[in-house]
Amino acid sequence: MTIVLETHPDLGNNGDAHLETMRQINHPNVRVNFDTGNITFYNTGLDAATELKKCIDYVATMEVKDHDGKLQSWKTFPSWATGVVDFPAVLKVLEEHRFKGPVTIEVEGFHGVELDISQTKKYIGDSAAYIKSLGNFR
Repeated sequence: MTIVLETHPDLGNNGDAHLETMRQINHPNVRVNFDTGNITFYNTGLDAATELKKCIDYVATMEVKDHDGKLQSWKTFPSWATGVVDFPAVLKVLEEHRFKGPVTIEVEGFHGVELDISQTKKYIGDSAAYIKSLGNFR
């Protein structure tokens, strides 16, 4: 069993916090679930790829979503390529470190907007089409 800690305060709101938490815990079955959208949600002036590089050796799972870049802009997580997350840079970090763990798409959408099934499928479809356009996934 592996326990993963998501990108949330205070144990993992950014790469430095994840790294320090992993060093303090120092257990092979406790790892990071790195959330690309939460980097700009919980921090100002940071980007997902740079923060991922800091803690990549501890990343067991990836949760990918985009964000509008505004600090604690709750539930403003648009489909990929419409926010501030640099997905080509994130994918490059994963490729360089030969990441083989699970990658999940997190659908949150926009605050106050309840997505119906067709909107959710469009969100996922738009995100999947974008990631396929980068040539890194089949």
